[in-house]
Amino acid sequence: MGSCASAEEDKTENNNNNNKNTKNNNKKTDNTNNEVKEAAAQHREQLDKVARNWKQDTDAIWKRRYDVLAIHTDIPRLGHKIQVIDNCGGPPLPTQLLEIQNDGEVSEKGDVVYQLFLRLSYFLEGELKAQKIASSYTRYIKKTGDMSQQMLSFLGEIIDDQSITMKILKVCHQKILLPGYYTLKSQIHPDLPFRDARGSWRIIITINPDEITVVHRKRQQSTSANTEGAPDFEFEWVLTITFDKELNSMQDCSVRVCDITIRNDIDEIKKAKILDGFKTVNVSSSESEGTSSTNQIELSIQPITTEIINTE
Repeated sequence: MGSCASAEEDKTENNNNNNKNTKNNNKKTDNTNNEVKEAAAQHREQLDKVARNWKQDTDAIWKRRYDVLAIHTDIPRLGHKIQVIDNCGGPPLPTQLLEIQNDGEVSEKGDVVYQLFLRLSYFLEGELKAQKIASSYTRYIKKTGDMSQQMLSFLGEIIDDQSITMKILKVCHQKILLPGYYTLKSQIHPDLPFRDARGSWRIIITINPDEITVVHRKRQQSTSANTEGAPDFEFEWVLTITFDKELNSMQDCSVRVCDITIRNDIDEIKKAKILDGFKTVNVSSSESEGTSSTNQIELSIQPITTEIINTE
């Protein structure tokens, strides 16, 4: 009898301990879930704060000195992705300026940047500035050594911080994208996380008679994917920055989503959820009250094309 009672007491004690452990574990799980929710809420609040001021933030970045921006590191890696279009009808860039007489002293990447600098300076500031770049480029940019530091010196001493050419280069780097990117991120449903699609970044600089536009185009892809690694969805977004012809001021900037591409084996319920997650991107300044239009989030998914990624 004593033995049976003792066993029963042990069983009861074990059950009590198990119940306590379960309660403690549940409490820890609840605390963890609450912390995760709180962190997510704080992150969303921060994104919303960025969204309210993203145009001013973009303009403030543009007005910084060249040497505190990432121009000297981003331009060498982005040079082949930057297109310059001149719509002013002036004389074409003299071909003799395009050829560097360097006896192999400049790398292929350095030559691409040289072509970019020549076109920008010629169409924005004229032949004298282009000749200055042509005659001095190989004194700074070498085939060996730290190209970013060589570029930093060249930008300050030859391009010049106050030049029109530099004012365009100040919107051709990673940091200028951030306010618009986080604004876009704040408008897409948090259940649809995404990341950069490698190698998709392009920049188009268009010089018109009355204005200059710089357009950044990037693709993003979902972090969720199938077993072969194909993302559930992709989309392209565009940041457009508009200046007056003399680049005295940033006239406007806008962000929009151009297209959403969904993998073909996604079921209809999940597809609808993805598309629904982008509905809040369509924010119109004319529908908001009590806010200056210069502070509005100008995002649009119109017109939008929805394609299907074929996994076969």
